[in-house]
Amino acid sequence: MHTRSEVEFDIKDCLSEDLATRNRASQFFEMLESSDSRSIVVNFTQVQSISRSFADEYLKRKKASHLTIHERNVPNNVQKMFEIVKSPAEKKTVVDISRLKIGML
Repeated sequence: MHTRSEVEFDIKDCLSEDLATRNRASQFFEMLESSDSRSIVVNFTQVQSISRSFADEYLKRKKASHLTIHERNVPNNVQKMFEIVKSPAEKKTVVDISRLKIGML
């Protein structure tokens, strides 16, 4: 079987300019993995927005994939969402219950 060296996918044309839902990210990866190429470039030109769930699923599927995947033309807002998803979440204390004085009735 002959494989092509590198294939570029324009994610806006494949999905939408607004990337949302885990399911759509999974569908996109199923399409990538059916390619004859083992090296993929995902072009984010004209992408307007990305949801946290899409970004999370995209990065998880990319990490688990046997493909070599690179991104091109990633808008700042999309890059920021990828960075947010990659960084561990800090849990902020809303109420410190150890400092509450709760009376019994």
